[in-house]
Amino acid sequence: MSVVYIGGFGSGSQAGEKAKGWQPTHYFGGYTLAEIPTLLEEIARLRPSLIVGHSLGASAAWLAAMECAPSAVICTSPALGLNQPRHRLEAARRGALRLALAASVTELPELPELRPLACPALLIAGQRDALIPWRLVSWQARRLGADFLRLSDGDHEDIAATKWLGRFHDRAAA
Repeated sequence: MSVVYIGGFGSGSQAGEKAKGWQPTHYFGGYTLAEIPTLLEEIARLRPSLIVGHSLGASAAWLAAMECAPSAVICTSPALGLNQPRHRLEAARRGALRLALAASVTELPELPELRPLACPALLIAGQRDALIPWRLVSWQARRLGADFLRLSDGDHEDIAATKWLGRFHDRAAA
C-alpha cells in the first residue's frame, strides 16, 4: 500500500516524527506555500492508496486527492480552504480567529475550490487544539461530506491522532 504523508507548513523533519508507529511510503514536509502546486503535481504522479495530511498539509492532501483518486484520505487538524475568503470568515466564526487572520495577511497560492471526494475521507480534530478548533473541523467535514472524529485528549500536534493512524494503517495493510 502506497501512503503519502504531508506535514503542515514549516514542518520540516518534524512531520516524520509525527509518523511514529506507522510508516508512510512517501513523506513531504518543509515546503513553502508557493511550492504547493508543485507538491500536488508530484503526489499525483505517485498515485498513492492513502493520503494523510496534517494542518496546512491537509489542504494539500485534499487537493491531491481531487486529482489522483486514492482509496482514502485522512486529515488531522486540517486547515482546509483558507485561500478562499469565505472560508477564512467561517474559520473566524468557529473560533479560529488567529488562523483566519494569519491566512488573510499571508499571500496564499491560487488553488482550486475544495469539493467532496469520490473516496472515503476522515477529518480528525483534537478537543484541545487552540489553532484549529474541533468545531471548525466538524463544519468542514459536513461541508465536504467527510467523516469526523474528535479526540478528547488531542491538541494541534496530536500524538493521539498518530497512534490512531498507526492502528488504521496496520489494519489497512493487513
